[in-house]
Amino acid sequence: MRRATCCWFALVACVAACVFPGVSSGKGPEDAINGIGLIDFGAKPTFKVGDWARYHVSGRSERGESEEYDVTLMIGGEEQWWGEDCFWIETWTVADTTFSQSIASLMSYEIFSDTSAFANMQLYVRKLINGVDEDGNADQVVFKRPSSGLRTRSLPNRGFLVKIDTLGIESVTVPKGTYECRKVSSTEGRGATGAFADSTDYTELREVRTTYVNRQIPITHIVLEDTRQAFTRKAWKVGYSKDAKPTVTLNSSTAIAKLIDFGSGLEAHMVPKRLRKSIAEQRAETAKPRTPPRPAAKKTG
Repeated sequence: MRRATCCWFALVACVAACVFPGVSSGKGPEDAINGIGLIDFGAKPTFKVGDWARYHVSGRSERGESEEYDVTLMIGGEEQWWGEDCFWIETWTVADTTFSQSIASLMSYEIFSDTSAFANMQLYVRKLINGVDEDGNADQVVFKRPSSGLRTRSLPNRGFLVKIDTLGIESVTVPKGTYECRKVSSTEGRGATGAFADSTDYTELREVRTTYVNRQIPITHIVLEDTRQAFTRKAWKVGYSKDAKPTVTLNSSTAIAKLIDFGSGLEAHMVPKRLRKSIAEQRAETAKPRTPPRPAAKKTG
């Protein structure tokens, strides 16, 4: 299944991983939230247009920053794009009555056949909708990989180390109710070495995520997710790595996402109306024979 729904580090810049961004002191999330990272790509899709799941997210950092908001993911429609069968997923974010945000992404169904779906997620994003134009129509943008990625031929998110463990079955209670869940733990880490003046430093982001999974939940299969992150730094003089000072934690944070509700039958906000149905329904409508107009009745004198 997919791992990493919450990205408060370099992944925040990547639309494919930007789900629960970094904790800030504002009313709403500091970065745009795109829920594609919450989809369970490890199993064949069983969702349909109109299916949805809603979560309450609360986060806090050791610096005193905090956030609370609700995130709704829903399958807004389907579209055949450049010969591929794709699905639209909309993400709605609401914080109190002062903040709301929506984004829609068109994803290729081929991602469900990729054994490294999360690492390659950007490769399957086809279009984005972030708003509407002057005429009120959806402002659709074709998603393109950064030119640097094309030059280096590197895959997105390469370099992240991920360890996943299944920890058995556990009963979990959330606002929606109590569920028997499969407990999964994942640990991710990424580090970078840099130089400044006569010093060298090594910074690392480590994220430990505990996820409670139940197949009854549409789209995500997630009942509850607990995420803990730590951003650390270690420094030493050039050529004296053995004398490095102890590792210092620059910041740490925790976040919990709890299932509020789920169901089917929601109407998309951003996806064009003609696409708010399955591809099969769209094809059936196109194939319907048109009724020829009736000839005008002849006038009798």
